[in-house]
Amino acid sequence: MKRHSLCILLIIALTLLFAMPVCAEEDWTGYTPISTPEDLDNIRNDLSGKYYLTNDIIFTDEDFAEGGAFYNNGNGWSCIGSESNPFCGILDGNGYTIDGLYMTAKGSIYSKYFGLFSRNDGIIRNLGIINSVFIGDTNSRIGAFCGQNTEIIENCYNTSKVSGAGTSGGVAGENCYIIRNCYNEGNIVSEDVYTNYHTSYSGGICGELRKQYSETETVAEVATIHNCYNSGKIESDGTAGGICGNYLIFQEGSVIKDCYNIGYITAYGNVGGIVGESSKGKDSNAKGTLENCYSFGTYWGYNKFCKLGAIVGYTRYALIVKNCYYNDSSLGTSGNSDSSPDTKATYLSSSQLSDPTNYIGFNFQHVWYI
Repeated sequence: MKRHSLCILLIIALTLLFAMPVCAEEDWTGYTPISTPEDLDNIRNDLSGKYYLTNDIIFTDEDFAEGGAFYNNGNGWSCIGSESNPFCGILDGNGYTIDGLYMTAKGSIYSKYFGLFSRNDGIIRNLGIINSVFIGDTNSRIGAFCGQNTEIIENCYNTSKVSGAGTSGGVAGENCYIIRNCYNEGNIVSEDVYTNYHTSYSGGICGELRKQYSETETVAEVATIHNCYNSGKIESDGTAGGICGNYLIFQEGSVIKDCYNIGYITAYGNVGGIVGESSKGKDSNAKGTLENCYSFGTYWGYNKFCKLGAIVGYTRYALIVKNCYYNDSSLGTSGNSDSSPDTKATYLSSSQLSDPTNYIGFNFQHVWYI
C-alpha cells in the first residue's frame, strides 16, 4: 500500500493511507490494451469491454487544433458513451495517466453528462487525469472521469480544471453509487443556470451525491464517498463543498466517510468544508451521514445571504455529523443549524491538531496517519 502524504497548513500532517497502485505485472487476460489516444477513443465501440493502460496516454495541442484527430468542430474530445448508452465495462489505468485532454460541451444537444465518459455504469480504477480541461454546457453534469457515476470509481485522481453551468465535480458530476480512494487537486467551477444561487453545485469529488433517478424502477444502490480528499480550489455561483456540492439524501446508509478538505472553497450561495448543502430527497425521511472527516481549508462567501460552515454550509436537518473536526474558530459546524445535536463537529485549536487522541473514531492503523 502506497502512502500519500502532505503537510497541511504547516502545522499538521493528518492524511489518509492511500492505495494508489504502482504499475505492477498483472494478469490482463481478456483485457484490451490501451496504448494511444486512438486506442482510448475506440473504447466507445465496445462499451462493455475490459481495458487497461500500458503507458501514459498523452494528447497534444495539435490533436485538438483544426485538422487534428480530435478537433471535432472545435469541441475537442467527445465523451465516451451517452446518457442512454453508458460505459459498463472496466477501465484499469494500471497506475498511468491521461494527459492533455480537452473537451467543451458548449452547444451540445446529445447529453447532459460530460467527462472522459458520459455515464459510468462500470468500473474505472487506478487512473489519473492531468493537465486537461473539461467545459460543460448549460445545466450539465460534468466531471473529469464522468458526468454521472452509477457504479464504481476507485483509486483515481484529477489535477485538471472542470467547469460547467450546472453541476461540476473533480471526479464525477453526479455520484449515485461508490467513489473511493480518490482525490482532486484541480480547479472545479460551476456557473449558475438561473442566477438564484441554488441551481449550480461544485465539489472536489462530486458536484452532487444522490440516488440514481429512475421513473421505472427502484434503485437499491446507496450513494457513498469513502477515503477521498480535496486540495483544489472549488468555486460556484451557487453552492460549493470541499468533497460534495449538494448532498441529496434519499436512502438510509448513504455516507461520506474518512474524507478531508484542505482546499479553498468559495461561492455566492452556500459554502461548506465537506458538503456545501444537504437536503432530503422527495418523499424521503432518510438521513445521510458525514463520519470521520475534517476540513482545515479556507472558505469565502460572496454575499450576505451565503451560509458558511466549517463542515456543511447549509443543511435542512437531513444530516448526521459524527466524529468530524475543523480548525476555524470563526465558523460553526454548519451555516444554519448548530442548534441540532445531529450536526455538531468538534473545533480543534492549533495546539490540538497534531495529537491523534483528539480524533475520536479515526482509525490510525489502517485509514489515517499523522
